[in-house]
Amino acid sequence: MLPYFIHGFLILGLAWRIWHVDRSPVRIAYWPALVLKLGAGLLLGYIYSHHYTGSDTVSFFSSSIELTEIARTDFGSYLHYLWSVSEAPYSGENRTLFFVKIVSLFSLITSDHYWIVSLYFSLLSFFSAWWLVRQIAHYFPAMTQASLVAFLFFPSSVFWTSGVIKEAMAMMALYFLAGFFIRLWVTNRLNLMEVIAILFSTWILWNLKYFYAAVFFPVAATGWLTRWFVVNRMRPSARNFYRESLLFGVLFLVMLFIVTFIHPNFYPQRVLEVVVENYRQFIQISQPGKAIVYNDLQPTLGSIISNMPLALVSGLWRPFLWEASNLFQVLVSLENVFLFLFMVFSIKNFQYLRTSSQRILLVGVLVYCCMLCSFLALSAPNFGTLVRYRVGFIPFLVLLISYRSVLTKILSSRIKVQ
Repeated sequence: MLPYFIHGFLILGLAWRIWHVDRSPVRIAYWPALVLKLGAGLLLGYIYSHHYTGSDTVSFFSSSIELTEIARTDFGSYLHYLWSVSEAPYSGENRTLFFVKIVSLFSLITSDHYWIVSLYFSLLSFFSAWWLVRQIAHYFPAMTQASLVAFLFFPSSVFWTSGVIKEAMAMMALYFLAGFFIRLWVTNRLNLMEVIAILFSTWILWNLKYFYAAVFFPVAATGWLTRWFVVNRMRPSARNFYRESLLFGVLFLVMLFIVTFIHPNFYPQRVLEVVVENYRQFIQISQPGKAIVYNDLQPTLGSIISNMPLALVSGLWRPFLWEASNLFQVLVSLENVFLFLFMVFSIKNFQYLRTSSQRILLVGVLVYCCMLCSFLALSAPNFGTLVRYRVGFIPFLVLLISYRSVLTKILSSRIKVQ
């Protein structure tokens, strides 16, 4: 019990310190959101350790214990392994090895207590989400309530970024990157420490979920360049939503072309082959009715484009209620219904997208969500996997569609932003 008492005190102390110095207008939501986040991490661990065999979170922790045993007998060898070994000895899964190394650091300081490690991961993930909400509330006050719902209280955004899973660390990095981008967007400057934090977050995200980064950075760079061209090269009388969107599209294609040189899996032909290979592997291991089945998906641009509408719809709203076969899937399906209602009530927001002074930024968020959703649904069609992977875009989509939504006003009515 002593480790739980010590680390529980440390976690509570860190949480209280952040809250104590926070004077932001969203401060009142801090403790409810934190309790929800920590509870979600514990719930995830309980569900996957008691109701599933061979779950990721359990295997990650078990592998980390193997490393902590090395550390306790030969700390030098442990440090050498952390720094030098990059090829995984199992399944060639280097991203998993990278994550296991991170988990082992926390396992080492907690004496191999899974639940304490889970609390730390959830706490760090919460801090990043809280910081992003504060940035949005500070620079775009009108989106404060939407950001609270999107990043701190929407079920998927909370559950799948908590506990000992890759998404917790990956989204922590992505939230920091998004927050720094917002600050750069508004202030046009970053200090040295912020640049270092960006580089560190990029390193974490790239090693855990490089496909998140592969969409985020082209979209962010495109948005920045588009605004630069609009502000510095386009006459005010010529500026409108459609011209700016066209310019965004052209520059985005240029950014995607540049990305193809960054990673072998992003080579134009190879990226299509990777998508189809992953799709076929998931279909082979998925039970009938538990995955998206496309129409003769082939590694050609025409085949990918023709199947994208189904991928987009499925990535957003499947599994449907009639496709759910257990309680967990029913809960996911109900959230999908809720997400659908959110989108229906936000249709009128399109007029704000066209007239907003920040329409370039909003278009960038929309493009990021649609593109990541489509390619995740194409390459990871299994519903169970897709539900977890799509956390990379769901919070940003909820932010976009819940802005000015009547549902957001209802949900946040009891959390009065000061």
